[in-house]
Amino acid sequence: MVYAWIPDGPLALGDLVDVVEIPLLGSMIDVPQMEFLVRPPMPGLHAYDKILKMWCDELDWMCEFQPDGVLSLVLHPTTIPRGARLRVLRDFLRHAKARGARFLRHGEVADTFRATHPLP
Repeated sequence: MVYAWIPDGPLALGDLVDVVEIPLLGSMIDVPQMEFLVRPPMPGLHAYDKILKMWCDELDWMCEFQPDGVLSLVLHPTTIPRGARLRVLRDFLRHAKARGARFLRHGEVADTFRATHPLP
């Protein structure tokens, strides 16, 4: 089946646009790790020490192999602010601070990227 929106001929790149994609790693999102999810492949309700280790391991890898990289942590306002979950966040932030991580908003990350990688 050929879709009408697919043009005939080879794929061609269009005009460059000023969009910066901020990378996101699914394991760095609190909901799939901490909430009960009905369907696999993300069973949720992982042990908090496992989540903390995973988050710290991701950061450690990036510090070693991508020192100028970006690691986005996604926290939902109804998931993270519960008892021991806040401890996981606190301990991860302490670990990140000890590794020399900088904490930026996505807009600041995009602005930094644009300043160091201007469009041609």
